[in-house]
Amino acid sequence: VVQEKLDDAVLLTHEGFYNFDINRIDEYFEKYGRDDSYEEHILFHKQQYSKWKANRYKRFFFEIERLGILRTVINMIYRLKITKIRNLFYKY
Repeated sequence: VVQEKLDDAVLLTHEGFYNFDINRIDEYFEKYGRDDSYEEHILFHKQQYSKWKANRYKRFFFEIERLGILRTVINMIYRLKITKIRNLFYKY
């Protein structure tokens, strides 16, 4: 029963649509990859968060270097206020 359902299946990739062949499953994994495991998924998000934090620090120190401490603090306060106002409107 499963074989009959898979014979009618279609493989969707970034290159387009293809008829799915169960006998070529290893080839599909080699060419298109496979689903991430839960551990790989968590590791990816941890890495993305670390990159995001590093970029935030770089931008913060760049802003201090270019504008000075006082203007940077004023900009941070302004950004926090805008974020809070935006959250009020998009909360519901």
